[in-house]
Amino acid sequence: MKLMISKIKHKLFLYFLLFSLISLIAVIASVWFYNKKEHVSAVADNLDEIYILNLKSFKLQQDFLNYEIINPAFFRTNHSLILGRQRVISDQIESKFKKMLRRKDSALINVAGNLDSVKNELRKNRKI
Repeated sequence: MKLMISKIKHKLFLYFLLFSLISLIAVIASVWFYNKKEHVSAVADNLDEIYILNLKSFKLQQDFLNYEIINPAFFRTNHSLILGRQRVISDQIESKFKKMLRRKDSALINVAGNLDSVKNELRKNRKI
C-alpha cells in the first residue's frame, strides 16, 4: 500500500511539473507575441506619420507651383515661405526614417539600403 501511495505522489508531482512547464511556456509565448505586436504597431505608426508628412510635402510643392510662380516678390527676394515649410517637413521625414532605422530590425534592413535614394529624392525636391 505504501508503494502505491508513493507512486501516486510521484505521478501527481510529475503532472504538476508538466502542467507548470506548459503554463510557463504559454506565458512566455504570450509576452513575446505582445512585444512583437507593440513593435509592429510602433513601426506602423511611424510609417503613417511619414505618409502624412509626405502628403503635406506634396501639397506644399503644389502650392509653390500654383502660387509662388506668379508671385513677383519671390523672384525679387528669392525667398518663399512655402519652400521654407517644405524644407522643414523634408527634415522631419528624414529624421523619422533615421529614428526607424536605429531600431536594428531585420524588417528594416531593406529600408536602410534605400535610405540614400530617399535622401537624394528629398534633396532633388529642395532644389525646385
